[in-house]
Amino acid sequence: MKERNEIFKYISMVALQPLSLSILLKVISYHFWHDYLIKCPEFVVATNSFERLKEGVFLKDIGEDPYDGDLFHMQPLMLIFLKYIVWFPKGFLLLLLFFDTWSAFLLRSISDKLTGGDEKVKNLVFILFLLNPMAIGTTAALSTSSIFNFFVILSIHYYVNNESEKYTSLLSFLTSLNIYYFTLLSTIVVKFPKKKILLSTIFITSFFLIHGLNYILSGNSFQYIQSTYMFQLKVPELYPDVGLFWYMFCEVFLHFESFFLTVFQIHIFIYMIPLAITLKRYPFLLLHISLIIITCFTSYPSYGDAIIYLSLLPTHYNLFKKIKKSIIIFGALISCLVLFPTMWTIWMIYNAGNANFYFSLTLVYSLVHIFIASDMIYAQTSITHE
Repeated sequence: MKERNEIFKYISMVALQPLSLSILLKVISYHFWHDYLIKCPEFVVATNSFERLKEGVFLKDIGEDPYDGDLFHMQPLMLIFLKYIVWFPKGFLLLLLFFDTWSAFLLRSISDKLTGGDEKVKNLVFILFLLNPMAIGTTAALSTSSIFNFFVILSIHYYVNNESEKYTSLLSFLTSLNIYYFTLLSTIVVKFPKKKILLSTIFITSFFLIHGLNYILSGNSFQYIQSTYMFQLKVPELYPDVGLFWYMFCEVFLHFESFFLTVFQIHIFIYMIPLAITLKRYPFLLLHISLIIITCFTSYPSYGDAIIYLSLLPTHYNLFKKIKKSIIIFGALISCLVLFPTMWTIWMIYNAGNANFYFSLTLVYSLVHIFIASDMIYAQTSITHE
């Protein structure tokens, strides 16, 4: 009985305190700053907007096709799954808090598996995920990134526990939601080389089953592909965000747009083979680096994309001694968090600046991801060749 009480006391101190604080901060942020946060391009983009989700559900309810136009860009499965709760914002907030909590404990389990039960690392990963300002703002803005992140974390959980079939099936689902997750196919080949044929069959079968279901849910129409996959690939909406696409294609001459768009889109997939070869002995590091690349080069990024990989950085504590740019990375990231809303306010609200104010920060933010990825690869290869 005494031992059980000690365990309960430990769980209360380690888990419940940061969890309670996280929930409190998210609820307070929602109550006071939700109307501001939903207008912040750092948190809300076309593919994760709660307001657009409501519009899509409304169009569906009145018998209109939500994909007939350029308003709604989520898969039919997400539309059906969330249609009954979107009219209750506080209920939707509770749903996101539930997914965030589940995600935090999954990350704790993942770090436990990766570090052999190192309590300090587990606790740090847990706290970094729950108390990250990016995560707090993402939930307070009612961004659907919180739901998507849960499925990403669940897939990582399957990956580190060698549940290859579950991982592959879930990766197929993630790819149906975000085309850039095709880049994670290399993680299957690296970690499960003896199951390549089986897992390829599972991935392809799951992929077509999911899209068959989407086809049925959208009224026997493939129109949703134009508003989801093609929206991500063609990048027709050039509203400012924390990515690189919007400014580039606002400035580029129309005559060269197709060329640069092709280059930008191919660019994210180019890294699959070189990284798989370089990190073939380190499958989790390959997965982690791939997530960083997706965060950096996706067409409609937000803070929600970076939450997972930032939270998992402590699991690579053995690489920290070889990291060269840690101070620069940390300082640049904090600067971005502070200056993004400042520059946005100067540009859009006070009309005292221009797009360069904001875009300069998106370059710094992208460099943060690139420095983290390159430093981790350098550190691992240095240790390997010592």
